[in-house]
Amino acid sequence: MSVGPAVSWLTGPAFDLGALKPLSDLPAIGADPVLRERLELKGLRLFAEAARPMSDHLEAAVRACLKSADVNANEVKAVVVASGSDFRDREFDLQVFAALRALDLDNLTPIGVSMSECANLSSALLVADALVRSGSAGEVLVIICDAPPVERLYGVDTAVLSDGASACLVSSRPRGRVAYELRNVVVRSNARHAGADLTRGSFARFLRVHLDGFSAAFRAMARAEGLEPSQVTHFLPPNLNYYAADFLAAAAGVPKDCVFKTNIPAIGHVQGSDPLINLASLEQSGGCTPGDTIVVAALGPHSWGVVILGCVAIDPAVSRDRALSAASTDA
Repeated sequence: MSVGPAVSWLTGPAFDLGALKPLSDLPAIGADPVLRERLELKGLRLFAEAARPMSDHLEAAVRACLKSADVNANEVKAVVVASGSDFRDREFDLQVFAALRALDLDNLTPIGVSMSECANLSSALLVADALVRSGSAGEVLVIICDAPPVERLYGVDTAVLSDGASACLVSSRPRGRVAYELRNVVVRSNARHAGADLTRGSFARFLRVHLDGFSAAFRAMARAEGLEPSQVTHFLPPNLNYYAADFLAAAAGVPKDCVFKTNIPAIGHVQGSDPLINLASLEQSGGCTPGDTIVVAALGPHSWGVVILGCVAIDPAVSRDRALSAASTDA
């Protein structure tokens, strides 16, 4: 086995969503104005519902990723597919393989990651990083997708689930216009929570389960990196609700003004895809500047993931555009 690079790079975060609809389209919410008001106070407005097969969303997300990363499909040497859906579900398997065939990636055997559920990106990045840094694959495609949920309402009042897929590329060298050094990935789990049904519990119960676990994961990452919370430029929590984002930021001790909440009202909780959706949105908005330190947080029912990224501009035009934008704002 060949020896790979000392670090790996993440680039091309991209996503594709179902059709956006108002919360009132959900019978349980439309028929209960008190519940709707409670959810809206938490910042929830819309959810995404897939009208097309999941394979279509997977294909669109991957095509956007490869285009952003400036990578051809034949350069991809491995695929990691992360999903909280059951890989023993034959219909779901067929959706994944249909997307890979459409992308001319059907010669690659997908590596499945599932047990971290909504924190699956962290586990998938650990696998992709190991493949790149061992020299086994120079370009690893990471795909995140979840089958449409049976129930849209997560918990009594915690989040509304949306449909979509996301993708990114983990490489041995920076690719595309903007790349992110994959500085560290930490995943923590507590099997005692594995049987807990948080889909029926209150938001208060959700917080009790998650705050300690997430804090431990964040502290482990900060110690390993020598990172002070005040050094975090962007904190990307999952798109659960405004209160959850604030509680997680407080648990990490990061500055309040670095918390990314844009997609909470605009999209809802796209399960395991939230981290890449938020990173892609941050990049597209021009909010990420070379030298920024980005912390991506993810929560599963019994798992907590923290990813730290360092933003690097590959295309000099990116730095120039951002500088001109900043100067215009200051003026």
